[in-house]
Amino acid sequence: MSLSNNPLRSTFLLNHDEPTAPFEVTLLPERAGVVRAVLSGDLDYLSVPALNEALKETLADPALRELILDLDNITYLSGAGLGAMVALRHALHDRGGELFLNRCQGQVLRILQVTR
Repeated sequence: MSLSNNPLRSTFLLNHDEPTAPFEVTLLPERAGVVRAVLSGDLDYLSVPALNEALKETLADPALRELILDLDNITYLSGAGLGAMVALRHALHDRGGELFLNRCQGQVLRILQVTR
């Protein structure tokens, strides 16, 4: 996993040897207490640990009230990826925050609709 960091943007990249798309998380602070996480690649059992690591500092911030997951560039969503999103929702809800899923489309949208 590699990390690039500047005051407005943090990017986490996971390249693995499996035949899946590289997974990337880009964190974009939007305003006080709100962070957008732009995800790209496959969100599966291989990339969930990278997602959790990328969000660790953000979730530890007591000022965080809203986390927006931008799913426009997710090419595949497995049960492990779905489980990670449910866990994020619970973690935020338990502290009075909210998780928003943004720009869902294609197969990802269908999976979310079926599991609603």
